Amino acid sequence: MFRSYAPGLGSGAKSNVKKNPFENIEIDTKQLGKKWGKHKYDYPQLKDFNEYVNLIDDVFHNYDRIIYDSLNREYYYIKGSELLRVGEAGNFISLYPGAGSQRVINAINNMMSQKEVDYFYLVPIHILHAIRNMFQKRE
Repeated sequence: MFRSYAPGLGSGAKSNVKKNPFENIEIDTKQLGKKWGKHKYDYPQLKDFNEYVNLIDDVFHNYDRIIYDSLNREYYYIKGSELLRVGEAGNFISLYPGAGSQRVINAINNMMSQKEVDYFYLVPIHILHAIRNMFQKRE
């Protein structure tokens, strides 16, 4: 069973992406339950499963930036310290406080080393360096 959440495409959100590549996020309830069970302790302020769904929706709608990881074939929606992982088909993978994780740093490094140019991501190289440096300073 899938639940679909349609965003407002983050109209007021600051991003290094021209627009959200998806009109909605597909959330498989089995995957959602698995990830809520794994990450609910990362979110002691959330009272229940539905608040986790609301947080997914919030990050998807109001992201700070989206980074595409071509090696893992995922989109990383980042809002503050939150990392929402979305598959290439627009499917929910996970949500947890991982914006500064090695996974994200590796994706940024790969983008810079491959000099990837994608029609969603017209990001000047100095901005990518600044993002990478910001996350590396947190470690």
